[in-house]
Amino acid sequence: MAGETDDPAARWIETRDGIAEALDGADLAAEGQYWFGPMSFEDFVGMVQWDPLTHSWDLSQSAGIAVELPEDLCESSLARVKSLGDIPRKWKLISDEVPVPEGATAAQRYLGYVGRQP
Repeated sequence: MAGETDDPAARWIETRDGIAEALDGADLAAEGQYWFGPMSFEDFVGMVQWDPLTHSWDLSQSAGIAVELPEDLCESSLARVKSLGDIPRKWKLISDEVPVPEGATAAQRYLGYVGRQP
């Protein structure tokens, strides 16, 4: 890969920019076969986008770094994960749900649903 670096932050930016460039003008409605079945690329991304959201939180917790997850992303991620029914727990992609208090934020509800203690 051109411009490779040993700096993790620079490497992340380089990778992110490469993905954005590859997706620019791509037909996101194009159908493909994925492990959840046939769907558009856009729907596939929606199916898997919650995983890095969860692990971003995991990494922040293990590193002792405060993170504020975007409420809108947590709300849409929660809806997406719930739409998969029992598959994520059956496949051990998420842990047992953790109760959250009444009036919890979208981030707290999302994290609790995927088995994290918010």
